[in-house]
Amino acid sequence: MMELLGQSFFDNPVPLLAALGVIWIGLLAGWWAKRDRRLMIGLLVTPVVGAAAVLASWMVQTPEEDIEQRTEELAAIIMRNDWQKVQSYLADDLDGPYGNKEQMLLLAKTVVRRMNVSSAKIVSNNVEFVEDIAVSRVKAKISYDGELGPAMYVTGWMVYWAWRDNDWKIISVSPEQPLPRGGFL
Repeated sequence: MMELLGQSFFDNPVPLLAALGVIWIGLLAGWWAKRDRRLMIGLLVTPVVGAAAVLASWMVQTPEEDIEQRTEELAAIIMRNDWQKVQSYLADDLDGPYGNKEQMLLLAKTVVRRMNVSSAKIVSNNVEFVEDIAVSRVKAKISYDGELGPAMYVTGWMVYWAWRDNDWKIISVSPEQPLPRGGFL
């Protein structure tokens, strides 16, 4: 339970800041009525606690944020055609509807080359944990040069991450919706 509270605090300190704001208003009202020195100290300490909360939230990277960042990095690496680096994001035991690590890498290279992909932008990335596996629902906007000229396609993927070799690695990937007919391969 404490881990969940800590996790949500680092993900989003806004509820804590709202509570501190309510406390501060209460302290202000109390100080205004009584002019008590202890209430004045509370008025000064409350913003310091809020600032510390914001600073801690900014400094701590949660596993969800780590996976979101790695997903953004992976899209940029694919656009640079740095397939050696892409390989470092894939777990050795990767297995999914597109095969193992080597087959997945070959398929990705083929799709990017044949579609003449010009950009890949992550539109959304929602990460949830199921035990020790991170399930990432990724929506990406792919721009490419099609037969009729430049085109764009929004695609959704389920990306499964696991902690391997001191880092998050992809253990499986599957499309959320069918790929366009005849479009990619």
